[in-house]
Amino acid sequence: MVAKDSVNAMDMEASLWHRRLGHISENGLNYLAKKDVLLGLKSVELEKCSHCMAGKQTRISFKKHPP
Repeated sequence: MVAKDSVNAMDMEASLWHRRLGHISENGLNYLAKKDVLLGLKSVELEKCSHCMAGKQTRISFKKHPP
């Protein structure tokens, strides 16, 4: 059983690495954690990042109105 505080610390650390590595994907973080590149992380589950969501948005072109 893991204490609630240590789980929150792991989530915060994963979020920090996500931001430090240029908003790397969850799969990328898990790969680095398995290779022991990111010390202290075992497996990663990221929450939705507002910056990543904004970066994935697309624009819809405006329709031209006749004069």
